[in-house]
Amino acid sequence: MGGAGEEEVLGRVAGEDFVEDDLSADVDAEQEAIRLPSLKSFDIAKIAQSDLEPNSENLKFIVIEGLIEGEKLREILNDFPPALDSTTLANKKNVEKRDVLKTGQVKGTYAELLKDVESDAFRDAVGAKFGINLKGWHNRVTLRGACEPNPCGGMDSIHVDHKAKAVSVLIYLNENTLDETDYHGGDLLFLKNKKSLDDANVVARVPSFGGTMVAFRNFRGVKGQKEAIHGLRPFTGKRRAVQVNWCKSKTCQ
Repeated sequence: MGGAGEEEVLGRVAGEDFVEDDLSADVDAEQEAIRLPSLKSFDIAKIAQSDLEPNSENLKFIVIEGLIEGEKLREILNDFPPALDSTTLANKKNVEKRDVLKTGQVKGTYAELLKDVESDAFRDAVGAKFGINLKGWHNRVTLRGACEPNPCGGMDSIHVDHKAKAVSVLIYLNENTLDETDYHGGDLLFLKNKKSLDDANVVARVPSFGGTMVAFRNFRGVKGQKEAIHGLRPFTGKRRAVQVNWCKSKTCQ
């Protein structure tokens, strides 16, 4: 190997913390990257490299900030379907992909993103992270564009996903933060219970912009497992996202 990779290895050799296993670990990581398929919208290796987020409620979730990187995100936003920002499809909790396809506006890099999140490679990477084989499970993709004219969020947004959903994924497409105040309106919040959206009840906050991906295991009704209660504080404006679920049955609400 030559170039930057060789310089990096040599730099570690010269450092005080170098151990023999470092080189073999680099080789293993490089070989693993070669085995991973290439997607057009993001580097799928970021999912394999992510860790479950430690938290007080033992929820099983990962957060990958910048899964979709800046330039690619801007390209996707340039191809974003105007219908999802319009009053026709805005303010719907989950817009079915087929309804957006009917508009004839799914094209370019946005269409590539939808293809990527429906791929076997994406399914397998997410499933492996949670120790579940999702092959053969029903895949549902829903789309979001705007929380206007009516706001999204509030107490009515607090919920647990349908019991048929094994894993839920959200990829946030807003380029910039939704709410620059400490209130963080529009950001996804994992909660201890369904009683409030106050800071004291928040397990974790997911920055819902900048190509961030969050994926979580849904244990609704599973004995001995903590349900992934979540919601968001009120927000009005563009809140663009792609949601992916894998379900045990076609009933995947």
